[in-house]
Amino acid sequence: MDETQKIPHQNAKQRVIIIHGSAISPGIINRHWYKWLQTELSKLDIDALAPAMPDEREAKDSIWIPYLINNLNVKENDILVGHSSGAMAILRLCEQMKIKGLILVSAGYDKNDKNQLYNWNK
Repeated sequence: MDETQKIPHQNAKQRVIIIHGSAISPGIINRHWYKWLQTELSKLDIDALAPAMPDEREAKDSIWIPYLINNLNVKENDILVGHSSGAMAILRLCEQMKIKGLILVSAGYDKNDKNQLYNWNK
């Protein structure tokens, strides 16, 4: 996906966004469980997205969080599924905004910010 392309938010359906882990190239997304989950959710009339994230090798918060907000247009009614570093990105996003729900799959620890605690008091 072009980083400047914005994914519209459709208010009519529940939207689920599946955020992959680091070191996942766009071609792998279609062969991973992400595509399976996207297909199964779509059968339930859920607007399911499994986008390729930028900076997939490092998965830096400074890149992923603005991308989630500005390009994927994450809103409070969205449900996010995060795998590995995608799960950690969602936790960091929740420091800044509320979402309807989150599912964390094989969430690791934040190796880049060992001393930075999560702040969910907002």
